Amino acid sequence: MLADDSVLFREGLARVLAEVGFEIVAQAGDADELFAQLRGRCAELVIVDIRMPPTHTVEGLVAARQIREEHPHVNILVLSQYVETEHALALLELGTDGVGYLLKDRVSDLAAFADVVKAAGRTRGVAATTAPQFLPGVAVAQVYPTGSPQDASTSNLITTLRHHVIPNALHGRSTTVYVGGQTALADDEAAVISSKLPVFVGIVVALSFLLLMVVFRSLLIPATAAVMNLLSAGAAFGVITAVFQKGWLDQLVGVSRTGPIAPLVPILMFAVLFGLSMDYEVFLVSRIHEEWLKTRDNARATNRGQAITGRTITALATIMVVVFAAFTLSTDRTIKMIGLGMATAILIDALIVRTVLVPALMHTFGRANWYLPSWLDRRLPHLELEEKPSTPIEDHEPAMARSA
Repeated sequence: MLADDSVLFREGLARVLAEVGFEIVAQAGDADELFAQLRGRCAELVIVDIRMPPTHTVEGLVAARQIREEHPHVNILVLSQYVETEHALALLELGTDGVGYLLKDRVSDLAAFADVVKAAGRTRGVAATTAPQFLPGVAVAQVYPTGSPQDASTSNLITTLRHHVIPNALHGRSTTVYVGGQTALADDEAAVISSKLPVFVGIVVALSFLLLMVVFRSLLIPATAAVMNLLSAGAAFGVITAVFQKGWLDQLVGVSRTGPIAPLVPILMFAVLFGLSMDYEVFLVSRIHEEWLKTRDNARATNRGQAITGRTITALATIMVVVFAAFTLSTDRTIKMIGLGMATAILIDALIVRTVLVPALMHTFGRANWYLPSWLDRRLPHLELEEKPSTPIEDHEPAMARSA
């Protein structure tokens, strides 16, 4: 039962009721006419429309209470454009099962939401939609995509719904509609993390460059180290993308399904890998730098430093490769991904980057490896990897040799 002068209001309410299986069969202009309609019909829902406070509010609620008493099987929905009506319902003890309360302004919102759900159901990439569920203060509907949550088509569908389908279905109405759920949340999280990844990489590379420049008093050495570390990280990312996303040789590591890379994996891998790569770099170049300070011969210092540290770096890298390769035996996809990527990166870093590329580049650059502008050298602090002895160490013969 409905009484209201607004045609748009009646049309919007009719659409909302149709979504939940109701149809307006009669209208009454006042309480007397309403009760007359009830005597001749078996109604499931009675809508009491309150227009103007305070007198109409009281009259409407009194009529609702009388309906509650005479027809306990009938559901009652009280419409009002005033929030205070909710308190009046409590005073008249109408806040029981079968009695609902709705602001009239919400009717247009619910009708707009019903239009959005219909438009979403006609969108390409949508398999099905559920009927809107009208809850207190909110309306909810489920949208099922044709692809899996990890598919790129699902991510594109979320973008299409937010930027095209919903605005077009609302036609400028003030109703606010959100696209939520676990799939949309994961997609938003991936977008945020991906947008921050270049900033994260840039900060790490810049800080490592500054530290190596201060320690080794050079511009080329930290620049080379940064490029080589990025090369190792890029190789690792390429391997996990090929195996876990493209499906290349996936059976060798027990990958049962392909899908996109979790956005947190590259960040974790890059942080750990960059730390290990810088450790190998400092270990190698510090020995070369020590020989350079003694001889001022770049070629000899490079050969000597590589000869001393090469076996140690290879042994350390072998241990780390075995440890991370063991992660691929896990059944968890993320752990398996991190293990394969880290094992590959460390293998490439130790066998190719630190053993071949870095020494080759240092031989190619020659004395330019140790160039640092004098004005910059004066402004940078001096850091030593090893503490120098306070007194020179004399070369004494052993006591046994002197006595002999």
